[in-house]
Amino acid sequence: MTVAYSLSDPESAQFLGVTVSNDAVCGQVNAKNKLGGYVGFRNFIVHDGTALLEPSEAEPPSGVNGDQVLQDAHRMIAEMRAKTAFLTKYNELCFREAP
Repeated sequence: MTVAYSLSDPESAQFLGVTVSNDAVCGQVNAKNKLGGYVGFRNFIVHDGTALLEPSEAEPPSGVNGDQVLQDAHRMIAEMRAKTAFLTKYNELCFREAP
């Protein structure tokens, strides 16, 4: 799988700082969203045939009632965990010293 395959508009992909580190390809990619606007550069990893994109920033809570606030909080926690897991893997694969 390629990084571009993971994007809404693969043809608009702009790459920055692409490097090969040990057994991973690392860098940043920017591409247009479904509305046609660029979303900003995000880190990516290609490792063992799998492309991983850094999760987008969490949306702020939208609800004002108790149930909606709780749902938003659970969603934000899940998004933060996904981002933390990605960044841990990014640092492990893209910044470790070669053996």
